[in-house]
Amino acid sequence: MNETSSNNTSKLQPYLSPLAVWALSVGSAIGWGSLVVTSRSYLSQAGPMGSVIGLLIGFAMMLMVSSHYHFLANRYPGTGGLYNYVKYIFGYDRAFLIAWFMFLIYISIFWANATSVPLFARYFLSAAFKKGYLYTVFGYEVYFWEAVVTLAVMWLVGLLCIKS
Repeated sequence: MNETSSNNTSKLQPYLSPLAVWALSVGSAIGWGSLVVTSRSYLSQAGPMGSVIGLLIGFAMMLMVSSHYHFLANRYPGTGGLYNYVKYIFGYDRAFLIAWFMFLIYISIFWANATSVPLFARYFLSAAFKKGYLYTVFGYEVYFWEAVVTLAVMWLVGLLCIKS
């Protein structure tokens, strides 16, 4: 470890604000909602055992990813996450490319996470936003007010990011 990384650790103070806890909870719930929504197709195509095996394979893969992040976080402490790890291992040029790649990944999946909020509304609020039919995509009906909810969630998340 070099002097820079040891200086960074003295400034870090682990904590979770109420907003951070809320964000983690919503993120977990949205991921759970995507699983619940697609579970109907999992069960109908793979059956109960196939669904369980698929979920266990996904669990094992995520366990490997998290163990690697744990190793890297202990080896290269400091802020910056993946950018920080790549910078220390491969240098600034590759870290710059990784940072842009991660930015593009986050931007490309942001809308997908936002569209899962109306899916929650369908299951928990029935037909509250199922008004103003627009079109059907792969058997999924899209409604105007669900699109409005999606846009509102995207704006809300954007405003939260700007304020924090």
